[in-house]
Amino acid sequence: MRYKQAVYLAFRTEMMRRLKAAQEAAGGADGIIIPKLTPREKRIIITKAVAAEHEKLVNTDVWKRGFIATATWMPVSHLRKDDEGNFCGLANIPEESEVKLQHLPEYNYEEQCSRATVVAAADAAKLNEENARGELERIASVEQEKIEFERVLNAPFVNKADNLMGELTEVLSTLITDDLTNIYLETGHEEFLIGGSWASAKIVQALLKLLPENEDLEELNELVTNDCDLFYGEFTTDYSKSFAVDLNSTKDYVKSDELDVDINTVKARNISPSSFLANNDINITASCLHVNFAIVEGSLFTVHASPCFWKLVFDISHRIIQPVNIINAGNYKLTTLVRIAYKAFQMKQFDYSFGKVDITTLADSKLTLAKSQKSKFDEMKDWVRSPFLEYKCNPRQNGSYFAMAKKHTKVNCVSTIGQNGVSCGGRANSKCSHKMCKKCCIKRTNENGSAKCKVKEHWVVDEAPTEEVSGSN
Repeated sequence: MRYKQAVYLAFRTEMMRRLKAAQEAAGGADGIIIPKLTPREKRIIITKAVAAEHEKLVNTDVWKRGFIATATWMPVSHLRKDDEGNFCGLANIPEESEVKLQHLPEYNYEEQCSRATVVAAADAAKLNEENARGELERIASVEQEKIEFERVLNAPFVNKADNLMGELTEVLSTLITDDLTNIYLETGHEEFLIGGSWASAKIVQALLKLLPENEDLEELNELVTNDCDLFYGEFTTDYSKSFAVDLNSTKDYVKSDELDVDINTVKARNISPSSFLANNDINITASCLHVNFAIVEGSLFTVHASPCFWKLVFDISHRIIQPVNIINAGNYKLTTLVRIAYKAFQMKQFDYSFGKVDITTLADSKLTLAKSQKSKFDEMKDWVRSPFLEYKCNPRQNGSYFAMAKKHTKVNCVSTIGQNGVSCGGRANSKCSHKMCKKCCIKRTNENGSAKCKVKEHWVVDEAPTEEVSGSN
């Protein structure tokens, strides 16, 4: 308030000075014009007024009482410790330092913030922190054990893939070298990374050629490929950096007559096989090909895949589409669940699982879908195995994205008909005060004179009497 008053007085003083100067310049003539304050002049006046008032308050110690009254300054001399960690001074604040908060006459700072009270609260907070830290360490230990168990479980499949990698790369080279050359010519990108379903499908095709006697791989022969995801941009050898799509750029679909699918080019940062696989969320797409046409010697591409991908390929007893991280899936959103279900919808020979991800526990921020994911959601609406049969997608921000919510369950009208008490059979309005359909609710109000329903459409509207008008033919 003091600062506002100071600024007001400064403006008033300046405007009165200008008025007097204008009157003297006019010499008593009419039509006095007072020069307006420019934004720069206003800023200077405000700055000077606030600074002068602040200096005045500091020099008179008035600020101290203001801070005390608003609880922004509280004495803590009784809580200070010396260099050895022992309390020094009085156990409570001196009487002359007692805080008196404005509008709170019943507040007793000495009781609320005595040394014993503060120390007890601090000890309790410290104990809670230690308990919470201990629980986090316990959870981390359990998860680490599960991760190690998962690593041991996947080790035979990873070892099998490692033993086959040399031959697999040779066979794969005969299958995709022409495709990679066409992709290079169509996009103009010399170094890129191909991930997702296209890479997985080509790796499986190479394995089928390499291991024709392995009948267990035949189930994988029909991996569906929607497009060829190509990532280009900033590559890195620092594996600690996280893969990130450049949100300032747009995805471009390049059509090629030589490929059976479109090329989806995406600009990204910190691209490497390890960072890409760490960012991948589904086991069936947990593979990638690192392609570099600038390499003079050596292979044109290298094959990379997560352990869960090799388990899906070689473990016929557990061939399920599921999240990559089945131990700690807290970061997964609805998009991951839709993609998992859609893969199983396209390849019905596979079962699917969401692991520890529960749709009902996802926060609202994780229940949103882009238009491309909404189209997948719609395709599965009549699929009997769809996990989203009880849900609907509502448009948000003019249809720029969609939010998923549970459908309203059907509630039958509670009204009965006739002496036998036969149910009306209609569907009740979920907002009806009497849990009835519109027809029964209006009838109930008409017959019993009950209070109006909160649903306006259920109100009884008396029709105005029509007035007969006679006329001659």
